[in-house]
Order: sequence, then structure tokens, then C-alpha cells
Amino acid sequence: MNLEHLEYFMTVAQTGSINRAAQSLFISQPRLGKIIRDLEQNVGAPLFTRSNHGVTLTPEGIEFQRWGSWRACSTAPPPTICRTYPCPYP
Repeated sequence: MNLEHLEYFMTVAQTGSINRAAQSLFISQPRLGKIIRDLEQNVGAPLFTRSNHGVTLTPEGIEFQRWGSWRACSTAPPPTICRTYPCPYP
């Protein structure tokens, strides 16, 4: 994961749509979808619940979003513990 991928995740979370996020990031929707799936695989948990009406954050996604917001000012590793432990970041 790099900071660009973190930005992509945060944009999807903010817009609630992979398609709208891809448009605002000026990348293709399939590419963004693959980046999000790869990110979920790296984290070890689904970060979004997908539906015909867009995406919503899972509990793990909410923790990852909090970590992502905090990450901009830190060098801590990604929360691989988010599947079983509460997020250690306020």
C-alpha cells in the first residue's frame, strides 16, 4: 500500500461510490476497483459493503478510515489487527 492508494480509499469512503471516486480521481473505475480489492486483501478484511446503490464502510473500513486520517501525520504501519482488535488510534 502506498499513500496514493490510501487517498483512493479515502475518496471512495467519502463519495460512497467507486464510480464517482474514480471520476474525481481521474482514473478508470475498473482500476480503482482493483486497487480497493488489493487493499482489502492486504489489510485482511473487507473495507466496504458493495450494493447497487454504492458502497458503505464495514466496521473494519471505519477503523481503517480512522487510521488513514491519522496516517497523514504518522509513520505507523497499517492496522493488520483490525479484524480482531479495536483500532488503537483515536
